[in-house]
Parts: sequence; C-alpha cells; structure tokens
Amino acid sequence: MSVLCNTDSPPPKHNYAEIQYVQGKSRVVNLFCNAPLRLLHTAGYKAHVELVTSSFGGGFLQGDNVTLKLRCNENAKMVLRSQGNTHIYKNTDDRISVQNISGILEKNSVVSVCMDPVVMHKDAQFRQSQSWQLHQSSSLLLVEWLHSGRSESGERFMFDAFYSDVKLEVSGKSILDERFRCDCHLDAPDNFNRFAHLNIAMNIYLIGDRFEQIVELLQTYIASNSQCNRLGTLPLNDSQPINPIYYSMNRLPRGHGIVFRAISKTRKALDPLFDHLTKFIQ
Repeated sequence: MSVLCNTDSPPPKHNYAEIQYVQGKSRVVNLFCNAPLRLLHTAGYKAHVELVTSSFGGGFLQGDNVTLKLRCNENAKMVLRSQGNTHIYKNTDDRISVQNISGILEKNSVVSVCMDPVVMHKDAQFRQSQSWQLHQSSSLLLVEWLHSGRSESGERFMFDAFYSDVKLEVSGKSILDERFRCDCHLDAPDNFNRFAHLNIAMNIYLIGDRFEQIVELLQTYIASNSQCNRLGTLPLNDSQPINPIYYSMNRLPRGHGIVFRAISKTRKALDPLFDHLTKFIQ
C-alpha cells in the first residue's frame, strides 16, 4: 500500500513525510509510504501533526527493510507514534529485519518520537537506527525501548540478535553517537551485568530548550516514586517485594540535553513514566 499527498513531484524511493507550519498550524505537506510500513496521519494533538506507524501483522517479518525520512520545517511540530508494540518475528533464513529512521529539524521546530516497545520474538533478528539533525533552536524528544520477548509466556532473551544505533547532531556537530548490541548467543543478556532478571529497558533522549520541563518532570517523578533506584549493579535475583525501576540520568556535552535510562521487570512499571511524557506534549 502506498499513500502520496503531494502529486506535483515524483514519489521518493523511501517512506517520507514533511511537516510545514502554514497559516498558524502545523500541516503535512508531503507524505509517502509503501508496504510493509503504513504511515497514518491522525488528529491526536491540537498543536502537533501526529503520524502513527503501523504494519500488517503488527511488526517485522524476516527480511523486512524499512527506511523512513522525516522533515519538520521552521516552527512546525510533529509527534511520531506507533500503533502498538513493534513485534519482531522469528527469523528462519538469516534475513535480518531492518528499520532506519532519520529526520531533519529546522529552526524552532519540535519533534517527539514516542513509539511503543520493540518486542523480540524467539529466533528474531533486528537492526534499527535513528539519525536526527537539529537546528540549534529546535527540540527533540526521542523514546526507545526494548522488551526481552513475550516474557509472560516464559519467552525472554530467546531472540538471536538486536542492534540499535542513535546518532544526534546539532548545527552539524555530533552530540551523541550511541551503539547498542545484544547477541543472545554470545552475550548472555540475563547475567547481572546486563539485564539480570529484568525484561524491559527504556532510553529517553531530550534535546533542546522546549523539553527542559520534562527534565524537571523526570526529577520529580524519581523523587516521589519509592520504586526508583539509581542504576548501579543490578540485583542477582528477583527477591524484591515490589517492581523496582533502576535508572540513570546524564547530561549531554555542551548542555544540549539529557539521556535518561530506565530498566524494570515489566512494562507496567514504566508505563506511568511514558504516560507522563505523552501528556506533556499534548
């Protein structure tokens, strides 16, 4: 399936969306997508354009390769969400599933990427990347999280491999180049140096002045939540009477923003934090 908003120009080879501030409102001026990706333009926010990613079957089959390029022009605001968890299904012939998302944020633009977790099924392989180029006056909220598998049915860390790259630039200068690798055949991810008995990890990247209030929100949430523990060595067993959250929060170079990381046993523990973020941007 493909969707094309602007027929004045030939369709791009990749999935693409462009947001522009027109007559006092952010609007989609170009939108193109094709299978396996579906990109839906919804009306979930007043001040922002909301785009929702979806796919047939709710995830990636072996060999699926999706590239999504986004452009948010001057003063425009956009929210990118997923319709639900992104399931990465079993791989039987070593054709890795791939998703690449990149974006350009022009002057005073604001982008929030608040997608649901990636859930790795048994024998799955997945590589994802996020690359964002920001103007010094623009702001980005990026949430990425990984689930060990269908843990409620006893499937955890039974996937083959998960790779994630995040690259952030402000005014042409790199402020973050982060790579995460989890190869379950090599790394034993459930040892105490990685995930221990925990199942879900969330990274929150906050860049730009528009999201300084979220930094305060995170600090308040941590201070008021007895389940939050600063991240150090993870416990060796699951003996805690409550569902704890282990976290860290670090400033990026030259004051460009922060990276907040949290890890817990279930999504239920992290959902209130995620809900706070999504309510803030409405």
